[in-house]
Amino acid sequence: MADPRTIETIDLRKSFGTTEALRGLDLDVPAGSIFGFLGRNGAGKTTTIKILLGMTRPTAGRARVFGLPADAPESSVEIRRRTGFVSEDKELYEYMTVFFSSHQIAEVDQIADRVAIVDRGRAVVAGELEELRERYRRIQLVFDGGAPQLAFRAPGVERMRREGRVLTVLSSAGADRIIDEARALNPVSVDVVPVTLKEIFLETVSAED
Repeated sequence: MADPRTIETIDLRKSFGTTEALRGLDLDVPAGSIFGFLGRNGAGKTTTIKILLGMTRPTAGRARVFGLPADAPESSVEIRRRTGFVSEDKELYEYMTVFFSSHQIAEVDQIADRVAIVDRGRAVVAGELEELRERYRRIQLVFDGGAPQLAFRAPGVERMRREGRVLTVLSSAGADRIIDEARALNPVSVDVVPVTLKEIFLETVSAED
């Protein structure tokens, strides 16, 4: 039986001297998917691809491509034999498992059905793109007075911002449970809006050093 995963990494790590390029990267790329590997420059994308192709060895962790260990010399030859490269000005082959690296969010949003956002050597968000769009919501709560200092018990709270009377919450687990908690504080208004992939990216990656 063919491996259902085309690419799998578990706790993948790579150091160059004192610099940690990958710090425990986990990826799961199912066969047949179009997988967008998204991250800013320096996030660890190129290092990951070099490890997957056997061009450099990981410091720790495991990487498999087509079910083969990427760090074994014999396997890496077979991996490269079965891997094709498509540049940015070519069309994608319809019959191939596609893994593409980019920091251009619009490219990923248009093409991918699954994504991983990598930041500082770790996958901070991963999953089916449509499912991520369903899960992420921005909830804006407006109060009569200053926005309260509130620690939500609901799961999925990624970011909270207070500006005067307004409390804005980014959730990765929908809005219902957050709204249920917030209503106990009698907000004047509650607005819930979907979150784009660009917004998810900007909210989950760290600021440039």
